[in-house]
Amino acid sequence: MISIKITGIEQVNSFLARLPKNVTNEIELAGDEFSKFVQKSAKIRAPRITGALANSITVSHPKKNRIEINVNSPYGIFQ
Repeated sequence: MISIKITGIEQVNSFLARLPKNVTNEIELAGDEFSKFVQKSAKIRAPRITGALANSITVSHPKKNRIEINVNSPYGIFQ
């Protein structure tokens, strides 16, 4: 599994905490929509010899305010 760490997230969280609740909800919805778009795009571009790579691309919400796109295939890093 590949992880991407974003530095400076404290400033982003501070900014989001100052926004009205409805704006924060819209940002979360946009993030979810974007992650599903990335997932779909990656699945389309994945080789289809067995389909295992495309099937291993998932979106999850392990914690509140966090979205992860995972590639659980061992050879996913090479694609």
